[in-house]
Amino acid sequence: MINSNKKMGVFIWFGYRIPIPQRAQLIRESGFETVLHWWDDSFIESEIFTKEKQSDLIRKEGLEIENAHLQFNNVNHLWLDTQDGQTVFEGYLSDIDGIADYEIPVAVMHLTNGQNSLSISDKGMYRMCALVERAEKRGV
Repeated sequence: MINSNKKMGVFIWFGYRIPIPQRAQLIRESGFETVLHWWDDSFIESEIFTKEKQSDLIRKEGLEIENAHLQFNNVNHLWLDTQDGQTVFEGYLSDIDGIADYEIPVAVMHLTNGQNSLSISDKGMYRMCALVERAEKRGV
């Protein structure tokens, strides 16, 4: 039995380098109603659209952005009491604000990256709590 309240979704970067307007159109034409959006400009080299512009184009195609996945290349720095850790933390705060501004209800975030996870640290826990608080405050 199919639950009519559930919507079918797919990751916006589904494996092919296709311009975002065409990609969103193909997703919609394939019967999907929602997408997981990549909230980073790391694919910008092949696109002329920032993550914000992509959000507009996705919605213009009639798709709902169910959640946004944050980049995770430097997430391990969050657990270190260093300037790099602070820079990454501030970047995630900004990402949460951007997701909130674009009314995306959920942010997906990795806590670590790679096989050599870092130990939990007080600084890292402080930053994680601050990120959750920012998300709650902004409705994400």
